[in-house]
Amino acid sequence: MQRYAVAFSGGADSMALLMSLYHGLKETALSHSHGVFDLITALHFNHQIHPDSDKWQSSCEQCCAELQINFCCTKWSQVPGQVINEGSAREARYRWFSEVVEFDQVLLTAHHADDQAETVMMHLFQGHGLTRLKGIPPVRPLNFGERRKIYRPLLGFSRDSLQGYLEGIQRQWINDPTNQDLRITRNYVRAQLMPLIKKRWPNALESIASSVSSLSRVSTLVDRYLERSLEDIEAPDAKRVFCLLTPLKIELLLDCSQFEFCQLLRRWIHKAGLPAPTEAQLGSLYHQLAERDESTSSPYSETNFLHCKLHWKHLNIVSYGRYLYMFPDLTKPPSEPLSCKASSQILPNGLSVKFRITQSGGIAASLIESGELMWSWRKGGEKVNLPGRDHRSSLKKILQEARVPKWERDSLPFLVYRGEIVWVNGIGISQNSCPSDGDASLLVPCFSAINRSN
Repeated sequence: MQRYAVAFSGGADSMALLMSLYHGLKETALSHSHGVFDLITALHFNHQIHPDSDKWQSSCEQCCAELQINFCCTKWSQVPGQVINEGSAREARYRWFSEVVEFDQVLLTAHHADDQAETVMMHLFQGHGLTRLKGIPPVRPLNFGERRKIYRPLLGFSRDSLQGYLEGIQRQWINDPTNQDLRITRNYVRAQLMPLIKKRWPNALESIASSVSSLSRVSTLVDRYLERSLEDIEAPDAKRVFCLLTPLKIELLLDCSQFEFCQLLRRWIHKAGLPAPTEAQLGSLYHQLAERDESTSSPYSETNFLHCKLHWKHLNIVSYGRYLYMFPDLTKPPSEPLSCKASSQILPNGLSVKFRITQSGGIAASLIESGELMWSWRKGGEKVNLPGRDHRSSLKKILQEARVPKWERDSLPFLVYRGEIVWVNGIGISQNSCPSDGDASLLVPCFSAINRSN
């Protein structure tokens, strides 16, 4: 049976949610030889802001003990000097939820129709776009890109109807006096604006809910359009080792308006399960790329273009040649060489490497099995003797000529045998390591980035 975690402050909204879930599951649980205790966990986050916070926590715990359901609580350990506001409290609360909600539970919150209307009004006056004007979604991931979900089953009910339900079952709730503080934007909208709106338009909650539903449908159509457009500008063949996503074709991106560019990049980033940068950051990248295109005679060449990039939350969007790439911040490679293993191997700078059989251009298996091959990273000044050349060439220059991006030049290792470079990723084997006719088994290293959670 499904298990639930309920965000439970003890206020009227969360009390109505907990009681309706309790009564709804009680009979079902008994018929399946379960206790409600096994199915519901009430999560209480004590903000420790109001003098009665501990008293409210005890009241919530007593309520759960009476109902014989699981109760889990924590107290907010505030950072000294931290600004306490609605946003910081919410972030701390949801951060704790993500720590305690189990993977076979869904989190229920008590957002209702009045919350929805207030949220839409705030976003409207704050100048937000379609994404925010859709209001509070009935379902969303607990954290961006993950499978655990938050459900809001009360969005179709008004605050008055929930309080009426509690009065009908004679259940008391906590009244938090901070809800009357008009310095808090939501409280101002709730106490000052919404009564005027409801007086002029008695069906305002229903009307706003209908508009939210329409905006959600429009958003779904936009998402489908963006997904098809994104497929047209992706370049799978250009993907590099550290890429989180398929690179994008810059030329086609710049055929779009700035607005469409930003929406496409937002969609692209979301495909990686990551939160997108702000509109201003994405707009800045758009202008960088547009200026690069206008200021160079050959904007996609290796040597003649302006480098465009955006960095946020340990992630990078970088232009290179014709493509736009995204990859995480890369750790500094080891300063000393590492022994190369014939089996698969994890390297310390976020790389996995294994050998595959190849018909040509590979390293003799006997050389790999000798135990004398070493992984080494660029420090500068390295030279390599390539097949068909009668002189040693600069490794840096060779990599540039092969259009290997700088982040790979700095982070991907090459193989060394007794002080000589024998293999370079994207280049191949050196003159001195070409296999002889008797080497039947040839192998080539294959890198992949280790997927690390954010």
